[in-house]
Amino acid sequence: FVKESGEFKMNYLNKLFRQLRMLNNVIENEEKFDLNIHWKADYLPRSTEVSYEVALEYQQLLTVYNVKTPETKPSYEKIKDLFVFGCLTGLRISDLQDVNIEESRGQFWVRQTMQKVRDQVKVPLHPLAKEIFEKYKGSLPVLNRQKFSNVIKELCELAGLTHSVTRYRTNPKTKELIKESVRFSDCVKSSSC
Repeated sequence: FVKESGEFKMNYLNKLFRQLRMLNNVIENEEKFDLNIHWKADYLPRSTEVSYEVALEYQQLLTVYNVKTPETKPSYEKIKDLFVFGCLTGLRISDLQDVNIEESRGQFWVRQTMQKVRDQVKVPLHPLAKEIFEKYKGSLPVLNRQKFSNVIKELCELAGLTHSVTRYRTNPKTKELIKESVRFSDCVKSSSC
């Protein structure tokens, strides 16, 4: 059923099946209950596809930061600030909700346990990121993740980052690699920071 629908990308399907295999292993190994699932079967996806992400150069990031956001949409300013802060610190959007800043010998640092991988990181705080952090009095705003990605695309468009880039994707039905030309602003998303 998954192959015929073509709705989902291969990497997403693999993630789901990895989680199912892990659950199966826990049930079989710890609960001593055999589910009799054959994970090597041909109908279960195992391959991955290359992910083509875009990254902003520092000057492009400053261009986005300097975009005048619509006064009628105050959340755009917060989203823009979060995006720039994330890009300057290398933190995912999920890690921006509880940021810890510390000072050591005159240098400011972000010390954070990353939610996705549970690793602790210590990153020097860029002066612009420090300015953004202070703007919100030490507590970055919490925002809707889907809205975040959509607004980032719109802000990149307002910043003039609409040049054409080539990206590749796999047709889920035929497994054929498709080359397409898209606007840079349409490729930027929360994971770009």
